Amino acid sequence: MCELERDNASEGQGGGSAPPAVAAETAERISALGGEPQGTPGVLVAERTWKDYSVGRADAIAHLGALDLVYTGVIKDHRAAVSKAGSIDPVTEDLLVGHLRSLELFQWFVRAHLESAGGDLSTAGAATEEQAAKAASSTRTTAAKRPAKKGQQVQSMRTARRAGGDRPLRAGLQATEEVALSEHDASDGQRRHELMPPRRAAR
Repeated sequence: MCELERDNASEGQGGGSAPPAVAAETAERISALGGEPQGTPGVLVAERTWKDYSVGRADAIAHLGALDLVYTGVIKDHRAAVSKAGSIDPVTEDLLVGHLRSLELFQWFVRAHLESAGGDLSTAGAATEEQAAKAASSTRTTAAKRPAKKGQQVQSMRTARRAGGDRPLRAGLQATEEVALSEHDASDGQRRHELMPPRRAAR
């Protein structure tokens, strides 16, 4: 059960993203089996097999790239624990399967920001957190330098108009309408003048 405890504690190595219920359920299961859950920081640091999260200050996409690699390792350890627990205790196996489902769902959310339109993962082949962060960040920088497509440019213009960027356009339309109304009034006055009978000369 110590291995079970360490595997579940490892879910917090990426910045405490694991839900508190995972740690609580694991501790409860350890107690139910007659064990003593050890969740203090000192015990976790002493028994852990992973290193500290190595990416410092970086943009969000870089951290997502690193965390994808972190969760790949955590999921791998959980699958190994599920395989081992299956031959010992089906209830513990079921508990770990539920935790594994949540972890894989979270990684899917992370990867949604790292995959291209064709499904290629920007961090593919990265062996360390730093490499994954660099790969994810460089992919975003490259995409930002690409010229916008015609449809994107049209969408940007629409967005600018909604934000108030179409004021010059509205002013131009208003001026055009005023000119058209003036021309209409002038032509209407000319027609009235043509339809009026000629005035008789005063005697």
